[in-house]
Amino acid sequence: MSDDDLKRIIQKYPPSGRSIMKKVDFEPRIHHLKSELYRGDYDGASEDWKDGAHYMLNRVLMILQEYYS
Repeated sequence: MSDDDLKRIIQKYPPSGRSIMKKVDFEPRIHHLKSELYRGDYDGASEDWKDGAHYMLNRVLMILQEYYS
């Protein structure tokens, strides 16, 4: 990705908060969401919903592995 591409992305989607999120920042947040599911923080959710959430979070982690940090 060139500097010009990055500048266009930043103009279109200005960073919220500190800066652009990197893989090393994003991956632990996904694992934290999975931990919340294991701990049972979603009391009203059915087992099917939790299984689906785990499945989708695992897919996000697999996609994230395609990128360098």
